[in-house]
Amino acid sequence: MYFTFRGSLGDLKSGRDGFLSYLEYVHAALAEFRCDIIDLVTEPPKAFARMRFSGLHRGRLFGYQATGRPVEWAGAALFTFSGSQIRDLWVLGDVYGLTELLKRHAP
Repeated sequence: MYFTFRGSLGDLKSGRDGFLSYLEYVHAALAEFRCDIIDLVTEPPKAFARMRFSGLHRGRLFGYQATGRPVEWAGAALFTFSGSQIRDLWVLGDVYGLTELLKRHAP
């Protein structure tokens, strides 16, 4: 099955390798990265989640050098399933809020 992923911190990715490269980028920038589901609504074959992303800023992110400080931002995700597998994942995060926080933390 073909899997597509669009995350708010990067470009459209496809397949397992594409998704893993996105996760490697996120984990390089953010230690202790978390993705917490706040609300979840399902109507098969789709699910929609309101989420909170967080971590410690340890690597370059949106042009900002690591600060070691905690960051947190809101997001939403739309999952599309094919049977028991995710076929498509579309994520939208409050990138503006995140970049404003990074700007405030910048030395």
